[in-house]
Amino acid sequence: MPNLFAYIVLYSWPLVAYLVFRTHPASRAMMWTLVLGYLFMPPAAAAFNLPVLPSISKIEMASLSAIVMTIGFHGFKSIALPKSMFMRSVVAIYVFGPILTILTNGEPVITGDINSSHFIQPALSVLQIPSSILERAFDLIPFILGYSLLKSREDLRSLLIIIVMASSLHTVLALFEVRFSPVFNIWIYGFFQHDWGQMLRAGGYRPIVFQYHALWLGFFLVTSLAASLSLYRNWDDEKESSILSAPHRVFFLLSRNNPGNIYMYLAMYFAVTLILAKSLGPIMFGIAVLALLMLQKPRTLLLTTAVIAGAIFTYPFIKATQILPEAQILQLFHAINPERALSLAYRLFNEALLLERMLEKPLFGWGGFARNLLLTPFGGIRTIPDGGWIIELGSNGVFGWFSQTSLMLAPVFGAFKWRKLDAYVEYSPHLGTISLLLTLNALDMIPNDTMTMITLLLSGAAWGHLEYLTKRARLGQLTELKPSQLRTRAPILANHPIGEKSHPVSGKKTII
Repeated sequence: MPNLFAYIVLYSWPLVAYLVFRTHPASRAMMWTLVLGYLFMPPAAAAFNLPVLPSISKIEMASLSAIVMTIGFHGFKSIALPKSMFMRSVVAIYVFGPILTILTNGEPVITGDINSSHFIQPALSVLQIPSSILERAFDLIPFILGYSLLKSREDLRSLLIIIVMASSLHTVLALFEVRFSPVFNIWIYGFFQHDWGQMLRAGGYRPIVFQYHALWLGFFLVTSLAASLSLYRNWDDEKESSILSAPHRVFFLLSRNNPGNIYMYLAMYFAVTLILAKSLGPIMFGIAVLALLMLQKPRTLLLTTAVIAGAIFTYPFIKATQILPEAQILQLFHAINPERALSLAYRLFNEALLLERMLEKPLFGWGGFARNLLLTPFGGIRTIPDGGWIIELGSNGVFGWFSQTSLMLAPVFGAFKWRKLDAYVEYSPHLGTISLLLTLNALDMIPNDTMTMITLLLSGAAWGHLEYLTKRARLGQLTELKPSQLRTRAPILANHPIGEKSHPVSGKKTII
């Protein structure tokens, strides 16, 4: 049971956001409000419920605080929806799709023999529509804020810097829990948010701090590792306005000759913490991040992430047609860790059962109240869903799953489309890193359910940057440079005329 302090922190977050917005630009204040709220506010058990409305926990409170303060300080014009009709359709389906789910599930589900023992799962009611719409709208706030406020290459750089700075503080608590057990949420907020047994691993502890699960903390460490490596590889000596916005200014004594090296030191620190956190999935993702970011060129990285993203979209079809070589995959995991292989086998078995259940209502799903699960005649759960993809498919059908997956992967395909623009001064070198993180998160949604507000913030920022580039290209305001000129950060020709333009290297003429 959460203590009084947990509710004080939850209810006072709008005040924290107000103070941050008073002292920082809108984009930076928004990022600090969301990232710090995600990392340090109490988990979902500390929430308040209102009639007909979804519960307000730390995710909703941080999102609402950020968007209300953005509008309050900068007006409604600071918030915008994507201009792309495809992305607008994805947003609309994600938010309003549950209406069709509710309308197509107006009958109760009876488990067991009606003449003997049975368990009734209630029908969905139109009275649940407002709550369902608001819940999905709250989920999208970080995406909308990222799209609205983070567009330029400097904005994407600042986002990665803030993630690295916040994680530098958060990992101190994580390392303490690795050594002494997951106790911070108990000490500070008065309760433990998950199953204690899942925190025991390899004769030690998995840290959880203030997250919902140790896997969420593990994936945030992967995000921090990728962000620090990207900042190291694409370092420039641009001045920052605040000491809290640049780690190289805090730790300048460690990297006086080359301030960008501090990001490499931080990457090593995050990598060690990730290993000590003992979550196998995030560790494997961390290895992939190290290999891809350090060995691949940005254009090749965009190709790699697009190929993986395409495979993720086909996974439900592959699973339904049973052409996935599950036996070989289990053998591979068994060679690495027999215990984890047993867990994976259990998940794959449950996925098969839940997929059969989903196929009874494929378009809009079964809705909530465990209607998408297989239960015993007395209400016990026969199938436990772990993967976010099967949870979304079972609850909201193909439409819900497609919109959720598109929110994560549409920027990946968009970045691949723009991969030949790496000679333009405004194209962010960090876009490939964000695409990689979105792809890995979507891949992690197969065995786990780890789509967080940080995921949607990264997605919104990437999509905002892509539409920003599209607009500039249509206006003829992108400046084409040689690589040597790009390193000097030549100024943007804001009034570049629209017409015929010759490539500075090849001489090829293009119409702009």
